[in-house]
Amino acid sequence: MEFDWLAHAVSSIPRVNCRRSRRSLNATGRNSSSAHHDRKILTVCRWRNFLIAEEQNTSEDVAAIDSDTTIVIHVDDVTLGGLRTAMQTSNASSDLDLLTHLNQDYIEAVRTSDVRRFGEILADDFLCTQPDGSLIDRAQFLQRTAEIPAVGNLQVYDVNVRLMGDVAIVHARTTFRLSDGTPGSGRYTDVWARRNGHWLAVAAHVTRK
Repeated sequence: MEFDWLAHAVSSIPRVNCRRSRRSLNATGRNSSSAHHDRKILTVCRWRNFLIAEEQNTSEDVAAIDSDTTIVIHVDDVTLGGLRTAMQTSNASSDLDLLTHLNQDYIEAVRTSDVRRFGEILADDFLCTQPDGSLIDRAQFLQRTAEIPAVGNLQVYDVNVRLMGDVAIVHARTTFRLSDGTPGSGRYTDVWARRNGHWLAVAAHVTRK
């Protein structure tokens, strides 16, 4: 995984000293005597006010860096805060795109009574509050999905995804048509949680009229 945000953010830092075979490197990892560099950062972590980057597959132009090299760069708190903000912004944008896609999958599963897809995106402890006020668990939800006819002409509007770390809340408005042709409308609120690196729906609340 390439951390392009790190190279971009650190490139604005004045030259700092990095110890590697007694050669001086600048903040982008370039040897002071080398004209080119091409490297991939695999992991980045913080220890006090140091950034520690593990890298592999570096260019041969960077004579001071071999494969599996650890570079320790001393930075101030302001710079470190900028790096953290850049990483969080990038991650948040990626998560919002993924959650928007998962919300579309959820709605499509409602439209088509897709039990298999629900089985993939619902957490084991998923709970759903039904329009009549009843509360059902994951197994009951899947059973109802298999038994109840698909919702006709289900449309979704005003989708609002709110991301709060490893939890996200999705609000939206719906219109649909019942099996007898009667038009209806409602709202839903879904709660998603990131577990073991995957977003799963942990709760839903549906209202209809």
